[in-house]
Amino acid sequence: MIVRVPDYFGEFSCIAGKCTDSCCLGWEIDIDEDSYEYYMSLSGEIGERLRRDMYETEDGGHGIRTNECGRCMMLNDDNLCDLYIAAGEESLSEVCTDFPRFGIEYRNVDQKCLSLACEEVCRILFSKTEPVKFVEQELFGDSDDDQGVTEEEAAFFEKAQSELIAILQDRTKPVSQRVDEYIAKANEYQKELNGSDVEKHVDWLSFNDFSFDSFDIRFGIVNDMELLRQVWQDYKDDMRNILIEADYEKRMKEYMESADYRENDIEQLLVYFTFRYIMNAIYDSNIIVYAYLCVMFTMIVRDMNAVRFFKNGGKFSIEDQMEVARIFSKEVEHSEGNVEAAKEEIIWG
Repeated sequence: MIVRVPDYFGEFSCIAGKCTDSCCLGWEIDIDEDSYEYYMSLSGEIGERLRRDMYETEDGGHGIRTNECGRCMMLNDDNLCDLYIAAGEESLSEVCTDFPRFGIEYRNVDQKCLSLACEEVCRILFSKTEPVKFVEQELFGDSDDDQGVTEEEAAFFEKAQSELIAILQDRTKPVSQRVDEYIAKANEYQKELNGSDVEKHVDWLSFNDFSFDSFDIRFGIVNDMELLRQVWQDYKDDMRNILIEADYEKRMKEYMESADYRENDIEQLLVYFTFRYIMNAIYDSNIIVYAYLCVMFTMIVRDMNAVRFFKNGGKFSIEDQMEVARIFSKEVEHSEGNVEAAKEEIIWG
């Protein structure tokens, strides 16, 4: 088995109670089947609490209830997990032990990322000044399931991912030019898959388009997305009120020409999204759709950055970038429906 990860993967360690936005807050807490069976047999007060706070989901699975503030019932006032304290890490369900790690598996490869929905991951990523590298480690044992992917298909999509990331990390060129080349290369790969030219009518996803019309389409997609937390609604309200038609282009240029605009942050976002999504095309052959998705998500975060910049009176720190990226990731990337809605707009919009 080959495990492929970004070079900062091993730097991550949960900061537990020091975290200002717990991963046990604002989400449904799913319980895998093995953990459910263990919880049903767990003795003592913690076992009784768990069974009282578990419920059956619509699909027949199980979860742990959250309170009126969206906090997992196991999360105490110090933002620590009472289950972990009482029964140890091995007692946690898969969703709790895996986060913020996630990935995609195909053939004999397990490609893993760290989610920007975690503030410590954001701190690590946006503190990096050098281009991210991706490292592989061969572990003992092979997968028995190739997931229907041939060696040739795996090699094709791995090459595409590698070349697309290399384009984004070419610091001899401005990010805007890199994005143009990135989309052009994704189109070339899509043509190889289709055997013919690819027609995509997504002018509103041009990275260099600072028209309000382009923003308005992106905002419409954002506005229709599932609402997970009030902070997301607050940000949407701010986007609507601050990035107005009369001066959208002027405000975006003011933010991007300021000393606080960092192309490094934008590069890191583009590379993060590309590593997270492009290999998904191995299962639906839609490289160009995922490439546009990565650009769209980066442009939405860039809009959110500008909103924060003006709310701060013309200032935008690395801590602001960390918080904006975390809010976006938690609200959009961790809702399958929200990601699918964005993809559908690219395909059919």
